[in-house]
Amino acid sequence: VQNFQSLIGVQYSPTGRSDIFYIFLQHHQTLIAAISGHGKSFLLNTILSDLYRTPPSLLKIDVLDFKNDLKVNYERTSEFISSEDELGDYIQFLEDEKEKRRRIAIIDEAAEIPKDYDERIASIMKLGRSIGINTILATQHPTANQLGKTIARSFTHRIVGRVENSTAAKWATGTEDSGAESLLRPG
Repeated sequence: VQNFQSLIGVQYSPTGRSDIFYIFLQHHQTLIAAISGHGKSFLLNTILSDLYRTPPSLLKIDVLDFKNDLKVNYERTSEFISSEDELGDYIQFLEDEKEKRRRIAIIDEAAEIPKDYDERIASIMKLGRSIGINTILATQHPTANQLGKTIARSFTHRIVGRVENSTAAKWATGTEDSGAESLLRPG
């Protein structure tokens, strides 16, 4: 689709139809990073509401929300994970998933994921492109200590607001001296 215009962080075609589904198909692993109060949940809810308009035959939507901050359409959500107890079974499910339908896993506050799952999540993210699993991961703490080095390096797309310090800014943006720690206003 040509001639996109940007409107509140979401791209729309000239016909007014949102094409966020196609944007996330191109960017298999997306990081959304910012400190509390800077728009992560708002952005995730905007993305979710748009993705819910995609027919289930084209896209399965999984939501991992350990803080219950997201507005989830439970009828349209394939898997909803809200506790550590459910996480192991979900990761095993993804590892075993053989369907060729698109699946997108939206993870709010990745710092809540126990460290012993890091390598398994990193493996799923690495294979995501070939097996049709896209990941949108949001966090207030985008550092190697919180995300794990393998996960932090896996993102093909990064949306970064203000973060805590220059170390978090470096990990969130993937570049030195981005200035993300100095942004002034909430997202």
